[in-house]
Amino acid sequence: MFVPKIGITGHRPQGFSNQSYVQDLCEQTVGYCMENFHNSEFNIGGCRGADSWVAKACIKHNCPFHLYLPFPVDIQAAAWSVEEREDLKCQTLDAKSVDVTSDRYGTRFYHIRDRKIVDNSHLFLGRQAQRRDV
Repeated sequence: MFVPKIGITGHRPQGFSNQSYVQDLCEQTVGYCMENFHNSEFNIGGCRGADSWVAKACIKHNCPFHLYLPFPVDIQAAAWSVEEREDLKCQTLDAKSVDVTSDRYGTRFYHIRDRKIVDNSHLFLGRQAQRRDV
């Protein structure tokens, strides 16, 4: 059976002028996929913002998702708030799979992680980090 996989990355939530709108959009995207493509799965980058919001929507809608982390949670979320760090830890437990690119920090591992998400997705939705029009 064909399993449509949707890749998502779009972190840096401080770049959104209307975060609640984007959170709702993430929720609606997962809900739509589950209603119309019942066996959809999401490939998510494990960052703050859209990645986290889609993961939460997947959990709510019982939609399988795969986490692609550039490095382990303790490194990935070192500068995050306690709540954000706990959310990511919970997401690693709810994910169908967790892929960790490297055991150490390095900016190139973000790009390698992104490439894995793209390569393992049929559709990819991303956000340009510098745009602030939403």
